Amino acid sequence: MKRLTIRIDNENVYLSPNTIVPLTRTNFPHQHCKLRSHRDVFWEVELLGYVQDSRCWHLKVIGYSSIDISNFERQKSTREVSGIVFERFDWNRLERLLSSYHKMSMQDMLYNLNPGRHNFPDPGSSFYKGASEQSFTDNGNELSKENAMPYGHLPQIKQQSISFTVDFSDAQFSDGLVKFSKKIKDIAQALDFQIVNSHLRAEFDHIKSWFTKWFKTKKFTVNAVITQTKGKVTGLSAESAEISMINQELIDRIREQRTLALTKSLGGPELDRSVFSAMEVFNEMATGDVDGNVFLQQEEDILQLLIEKTRTRNRRQLEYLSGNKQSEDVKLWFTLAPSFGFVFFVRGSFNNHFVWELLNSNATYIWTFDGNVESKEHQLKEVEEAIAFIRHNGRQTYKRKCRQENRIPGLSFSFIEHDGIGSETDEGFLKWKDKLELYTR
Repeated sequence: MKRLTIRIDNENVYLSPNTIVPLTRTNFPHQHCKLRSHRDVFWEVELLGYVQDSRCWHLKVIGYSSIDISNFERQKSTREVSGIVFERFDWNRLERLLSSYHKMSMQDMLYNLNPGRHNFPDPGSSFYKGASEQSFTDNGNELSKENAMPYGHLPQIKQQSISFTVDFSDAQFSDGLVKFSKKIKDIAQALDFQIVNSHLRAEFDHIKSWFTKWFKTKKFTVNAVITQTKGKVTGLSAESAEISMINQELIDRIREQRTLALTKSLGGPELDRSVFSAMEVFNEMATGDVDGNVFLQQEEDILQLLIEKTRTRNRRQLEYLSGNKQSEDVKLWFTLAPSFGFVFFVRGSFNNHFVWELLNSNATYIWTFDGNVESKEHQLKEVEEAIAFIRHNGRQTYKRKCRQENRIPGLSFSFIEHDGIGSETDEGFLKWKDKLELYTR
């Protein structure tokens, strides 16, 4: 009887370094036990036979901790291998290799179940009853009668390769994988597939529309292999070119595109709010997704990306406000209408200042509050009401209103025009900076 050295782990059986059979295509009870993973497990096995129709090897484990593994590197199968059927396992020896198990669920595959007893299986019978009289060696020749061990009709293993498409909207993104169900016509039932990709996160399920924009299609193509044993589905594998293309570079590009989209097609008179945090602003995007800040972007990161990726004529003003004036203990706020912009909080010596700078704007708006009157949150609410008035009535109307009405106690409004913003000299920026310092003392 020919002997081989094989390696086994919690996913595959290795007949050689290059011949791999998934555990799902064997009768090893992998659903009910786990092998220890701290070291490689090599077994010495006897090759009992080969079934041509199912391309299935029939093996018996005779050594559960093979020391000489030199043959493993040289082994080479001369026949195609689609599955493996093992004879019953010696529980006394197998148990030592397991980190966890449910013994009752796999007792049909075991012998020596009772401690202290060696109830070896009947050598005249096989795990599979109704023995076949014909077996084959690895080169296809019949085993001699004296060497042939009857092992019965091995289970018929059928593999089917299919391709189909899945709507991104019908798939669910999870941490490390995407999963979906597909009804397979030949099997007349819906099967649950999953495709592994370590770059995927559950949060991406909220922004699937951005992947459809990137791939310019609402579907992704799946190539799957379905394994059936005795007519029952026992194994599924699937892959997709589109899903495999989702890597860190693509994710970074989508994060960038979503951030740039904040400045487009947002806001309008129908908005019931004027000021948003970074966690809130992405919810206002008109994409059809329940987007949210899925990348957990910080306010400063959003500002910096917009400055770098857009032609921002007031870039220096924005950088100065962000880097030199924004209070470190207060978050930056965003506005969507009448234009995309930023509300900075500047804490002066005696007063609180809210500075509104729009992206590519012509002026800086400043609301100054007495630092000892009302809370910062209440002051922000008044600023939000002022921005709402501007959104509905325009900036010039608001300026006239501020000039004509009496000053509100504890509040003053001022603005700074951006003079010479397109100049190659620093003169315009320096004038703006001097006025800003004056108004935000």
